[in-house]
Amino acid sequence: MSIEKVLQMADRFITLAEGEDDGGTVIKTPHNLEYQAQRTRLFDFFESFRGKLRRIINEMGGDLFVLQERNFDRKTFKRLSVVYQKLIEIYKETNGNKPYIAAEKLVHYVLDEADIDELEFLLVKFVESTNVDFTPNEVLQHPKITSLDALRQLASYAKDYMEQNPLIQPPGQSAPPAARLPDIVKEYPTFKAEHGDKTNPAVPFSKQKL
Repeated sequence: MSIEKVLQMADRFITLAEGEDDGGTVIKTPHNLEYQAQRTRLFDFFESFRGKLRRIINEMGGDLFVLQERNFDRKTFKRLSVVYQKLIEIYKETNGNKPYIAAEKLVHYVLDEADIDELEFLLVKFVESTNVDFTPNEVLQHPKITSLDALRQLASYAKDYMEQNPLIQPPGQSAPPAARLPDIVKEYPTFKAEHGDKTNPAVPFSKQKL
């Protein structure tokens, strides 16, 4: 078989795996439709997740500026800076084709690793205690630390969304084969020799009685 024929066959298999016929028409099988619907949902999730994370990063940058200007405790300030840098790293890793990877990292970091509750309590208490004594109005407001609360809400949203929308197999990819039981070993009949044949080495094997 020529190399051209082999390549044509390979292209044919790829086309079938992607759910299209030779004319480029999508074969609308139930699985293909479900997968395409999932791709749309994933893109919407990516846009929402990335936009919210970007706003939180910007807001947290403002919080860091306020805390620095008010000579906040350097040790606790560093804790918030570490969170800030981690969010930037996750933001850079967001991918429209695979948004769950970055989302899972954020969920794990916020809900399992970083002690957001304690850090938020310390920041809010400090800012409130250092506010200038004046009556807020439409123009002037006391600064508030809200980035950590927004971060917690984003992590909870991402966690719930991924649990409610698990990934499905792409068209053309089958699930791993089920585990097989070992093949049953066939029992073959044993050859029995006469009593005399067993002890007579002169009797050829082919002439021994069964």
